[in-house]
Amino acid sequence: FKKGLANSMRHSRQLIVHGHVTVNEKKVFWPSYIVEKDLEEKISLTPQMSAKAVKEEAKKE
Repeated sequence: FKKGLANSMRHSRQLIVHGHVTVNEKKVFWPSYIVEKDLEEKISLTPQMSAKAVKEEAKKE
């Protein structure tokens, strides 16, 4: 949420649970996953997750 990849905390959680978030090129499925300080810049969305899809999921909330 703080990195601007999602619109809200709930949206962030949904993206993670659905497998759309990667840390260091590995999918993360647990919202409680603790990211090491040196890996924070490697948090991203999966390639197939386009900006349009993010906006559509945000509307579902």
